[in-house]
Amino acid sequence: MLEKETILFVVESGSLEYTIPGGVQVCTEELIRYFRLTSFNLEIFPVKTTRRLRDRIKIKLGIDVYNSFDFASLASEICSLLHKSNISLVALNQIVFAPVIPLVRAKMKRKISFVGLSHGNESGDFLHESDIQPIVKLWKLGKQILAEKKFYSEYLDGVVVISEHEVGVDQWLGATNVFVLPRMLERKALYWQPKPGRVGFVGTLNHGPNLKGLSSILNALQLQGFSGEVRIVGGPRETGELIAQEYSCASYLGKLSNEALEEEASTWCIFLNPVFWYSRGSSTKLAQGLNWALPCLTTPAGRRGYLLADETIVVPSHDPAHFAKAISFYSQDHSALQRLYSSVEMNLSAFDAASIARDFEQFLRNTEKCQISTLPATSVY
Repeated sequence: MLEKETILFVVESGSLEYTIPGGVQVCTEELIRYFRLTSFNLEIFPVKTTRRLRDRIKIKLGIDVYNSFDFASLASEICSLLHKSNISLVALNQIVFAPVIPLVRAKMKRKISFVGLSHGNESGDFLHESDIQPIVKLWKLGKQILAEKKFYSEYLDGVVVISEHEVGVDQWLGATNVFVLPRMLERKALYWQPKPGRVGFVGTLNHGPNLKGLSSILNALQLQGFSGEVRIVGGPRETGELIAQEYSCASYLGKLSNEALEEEASTWCIFLNPVFWYSRGSSTKLAQGLNWALPCLTTPAGRRGYLLADETIVVPSHDPAHFAKAISFYSQDHSALQRLYSSVEMNLSAFDAASIARDFEQFLRNTEKCQISTLPATSVY
């Protein structure tokens, strides 16, 4: 039997070691599961971020977000692993690793291909930062975009993105070989026992998109005289308590363990995913609600990165007032709520991870054959 080909998967250790997973950790888990569905072996190489004080200060201040690692040392470690094996394809989990590519190529005598597994560009979120002086923002944004252009046009042989919207952005930056890998759906259904009028939200409350999305729908619900209850899970506590004080329909539950969260969410009529701007990557929370087989509501921005067979769960607007009306409609009408539930069931049943993984494997093999290629963008959409 022929030995299976191995891919070296370079990943920041914090994406694998955590107590409560964030978006990057969830997406990393999904990427690993997709790799496991291919015929490749996966050698995982965890890397810690740089501990040099000067670099840590720059990263903290947002001056040099693409300098998170000691790249000279990392290049030596990668080359050592490559010299001991016949690995010819390296997958970098997040574009922040891209500066290591020319250093590795300078040390290696044989051909090594590099695929970037993008969770979105740093510039995509930084563009929406509002508490930065314009001249500083202009300089930092320009610095990030110029770095990203070099990564995509000169360093990476292929790019895997988690949202179809990222294809055009990365092509504009110079990528010519792009594959869309949708968010993975995997049924982990809860025993759903909804309480009338109860809906729920879970998320980090001091994260800009989360706070703005939640606050905007709570305000709209209050103006519309919503008679139900919005149950809020997440931290920090002070933010959650302030939200509950401001909106009469909101109840703050704090941070919950996984077991307590599942028990709580099983009582919600609707799992809410109110996303009203196109930040980088895609929303990870929606997959949680879908995988739990709970009726969900999201927006066009919130469903980015998901391969949906039925879009009943998508409110076709980014107007919080429309989203609030949908909450009232589905949470107060039993037959409408059943239609929303059926939409989730249809999406779970139609999702075929094995088929997507086959396309993913073909993309990886084509990338390995043709470095910095002009292959057209491919997608399962």
